[in-house]
Amino acid sequence: MDILGPVLGFLGGALAVGLGFLQWRRTERNRRTRELSQRSAGAIEELQTRLRQLQILSRGGAISADALGEQTRHLNIFLIEKRSVLDAEIETAARDYLAALGDIHREIAEAGTATQEDWANTLARPQSETEALRHAVERMEAAETALTGRLHRAWENTPAG
Repeated sequence: MDILGPVLGFLGGALAVGLGFLQWRRTERNRRTRELSQRSAGAIEELQTRLRQLQILSRGGAISADALGEQTRHLNIFLIEKRSVLDAEIETAARDYLAALGDIHREIAEAGTATQEDWANTLARPQSETEALRHAVERMEAAETALTGRLHRAWENTPAG
């Protein structure tokens, strides 16, 4: 009987330590998940801002094809730098957006003045669009929708903390 007390005390202490360790692991995992989700959402927001700024420059006619290519290079570098928090789906959507914007820019440059004015003055598509231009705008819109959906999912998956 003299040994039962210390054994039960030891087992109780070991159980408490074990449960504490499990709780600590779960808390740490939630913290890391929250931090990664926040970093991912922040990177997606920054990416969308950069893509939209590029579209605004294109719509305003304030960027040449060469400058657009240079900005595309910078965005590709950004994607490489953020690869640890941006997955392949986001990277693909961003590259699709950039390719479509480049195609739109090229089509607009080749089109008449009316198309250039439509692109600069509307929130949506140019009124006098060609089939290639319409397809490029649709690709850009689909890529932007995919990025926005991923941003919303990243915020939804961020545990409260």
